[in-house]
Amino acid sequence: MTRILAFFIMIFLFFVLEGGFLLQKSAISTYEFLFSEPSENPQIIFGGGYIFSDVLYLNHGLDDDVQKGDLIVYGKNIAVGKIDEVFSKFSKVVPFSKFGEKTPFRTGEQKAVLFEGVGGGAGEISADFPNTVSIKIGEGVYFAQNPNYLAGVIEDADKKDGRDFQKILIRIPVSLNSITDVAIIKNNATER
Repeated sequence: MTRILAFFIMIFLFFVLEGGFLLQKSAISTYEFLFSEPSENPQIIFGGGYIFSDVLYLNHGLDDDVQKGDLIVYGKNIAVGKIDEVFSKFSKVVPFSKFGEKTPFRTGEQKAVLFEGVGGGAGEISADFPNTVSIKIGEGVYFAQNPNYLAGVIEDADKKDGRDFQKILIRIPVSLNSITDVAIIKNNATER
């Protein structure tokens, strides 16, 4: 019995310490998520490197006056997503690029074109535009409720004659698995 137990322990250690990088990363992230000391500044503590980067966790929660719907900003002006669930010590952030997530955006001259984008996962957002609207590859896409914050860049526009709509592809300007320090924009108004 002890030999069987020792065998399984050796296999476990092999995967964690030698060959199981994803398992090791997941175990370390889970440990940090559960037992790390809270930081004064909001930080992404878990997520971003997993399937389609559809969920991130923030080390601030109800105890820090975080509320559902607060905007999460990376750097000085990149809107990443919104708070979806709030717990006492942490919060769940849903990126705009989450598969199926619908978010209002702005683009065009003076950010005057309003539209709804739908997350496609893996940092992509798509939207349908009338063919009459001029879309430029590389043009910025901004969060509609607070257009001071960039949410993505138009990567491709599929415009075909005979169709009333063109499909555009938007790429978020930062990799979600590289995000750590963020800012919380309370009720989409002021930075905290």
